[in-house]
Amino acid sequence: MELNRQMIHNLMELISIPSYLTASKKDAPFGPAIDHALLYMLDMGKRDGFTVKNVDHYGGHIEFPGQTEEIAAVSAHLDVVPAGDLSKWTYPPFRPTLKDGRLYGRGALDDKGPLMAAYWAMKQLKDSGYQPFRTIRLILGCDEETDGVGMKYYLERERFPRLGFTPDGDFPLIYGEMGLMFCELSVKIQEETSPFRLLQFQGGSAANMVPDTACFVLECGDRTDDAKRRLKAFSHLHPEYDIQTVWNGTKLTASSFGVSAHGSSPEKGVNAISIACALLDTFMKESSAIKDFLTFYNRRLGFDLHGERLGKDFSDAISGRLIVNAGIISLKESRLSLALNLRYPVTASGADIMKTLIHAAREYNLTFTLLEDTPPLYFDRDNPLILTLLEAYRKNTKDRVSQPLVSAGATYARAIPNTVAFGAIFPGDPDLCHQTDEYIQTDRLAAACAIYADALKNLTMRP
Repeated sequence: MELNRQMIHNLMELISIPSYLTASKKDAPFGPAIDHALLYMLDMGKRDGFTVKNVDHYGGHIEFPGQTEEIAAVSAHLDVVPAGDLSKWTYPPFRPTLKDGRLYGRGALDDKGPLMAAYWAMKQLKDSGYQPFRTIRLILGCDEETDGVGMKYYLERERFPRLGFTPDGDFPLIYGEMGLMFCELSVKIQEETSPFRLLQFQGGSAANMVPDTACFVLECGDRTDDAKRRLKAFSHLHPEYDIQTVWNGTKLTASSFGVSAHGSSPEKGVNAISIACALLDTFMKESSAIKDFLTFYNRRLGFDLHGERLGKDFSDAISGRLIVNAGIISLKESRLSLALNLRYPVTASGADIMKTLIHAAREYNLTFTLLEDTPPLYFDRDNPLILTLLEAYRKNTKDRVSQPLVSAGATYARAIPNTVAFGAIFPGDPDLCHQTDEYIQTDRLAAACAIYADALKNLTMRP
């Protein structure tokens, strides 16, 4: 099918742009690669006869004007998370590879593939001669995977949509999103009297990713033989951990390896920071700041996924249990810091979560810093938007069994009123967002495009 071939070609070009956050440049607040992806989409929209707008390189949109200025929007993002350990990818993450009906590459599923399906849905409607009553707008976000200032900047300068969806979740659709919290736990390291001195510690690249690598450097001095014995004993006790060690004189470099996954589904990964903290704890002396930090980590977090040992069980029947991901650890300027990403049930309170964390942190002399707390999002299942989108899905798939979901993910639905996440992961398909060898099935891409075309048509007809 010609439409499918062209759409896949465009998607491969977009995936080849490594659009993860880098240092800002002039006219590129999120780095040149993300700006390149934005300009790629805007140029394509202009070429295909749409109205386009670049909002100071913080975001932009592609618009299919309707008979009124009321907007039905698709809000998608061009940025991706870093690829992590490149050696674990079967296919290079930014050299898209089409094999056996799968298109591999970072962003294929999150969110460039779904974005492209929505774009081609708009194009298909336009080329068919359809005249929308409401204006159709594809909003292009640039930093959804980080702090979201780009969307905030965009919405402060552009008209809010009346309603819409973001193709950044699951089918049939997401009618609720768990609360989202980012925080930091840290400790100031004074002169340590431990015979083993921690020189470096780094792991993870994004708080909302399960880290697949972590590494620390330890000066062992005249206790080198002792350190080697401890390493041997730890390896014997934990043969399941993937750890590599290198000696440079009396300095030990220990690297731990896990499995990357999205922070909303840490059960799909293995946390390399947790492995590293378990190992490092065998070297640290009691009554030290580092020991306090490690004791907190190993006793209250460790490999727990739901904060089981933090002090309170947060769960509800609608959205399930609290989800906790330790995403980044770093030692900078004598401060050891841990970035946590938590997703809490739709009936829970962010303030209660924070109190629990503060209480646990103080017990181990750690400093708690709240970085972000986004309340849960929850729609009534009889909401007209929910029913309209659900019918577009059911019409195209004939699936009347799968039901709307509550998600642990965080999407643009939180930032834009009357917006929900709608695809593009189909029921039963693997969620490969933020994972190595991320891919989208080409037949699913075409199916999503058809669903989005019907949904946009139904959302923009004359009332």
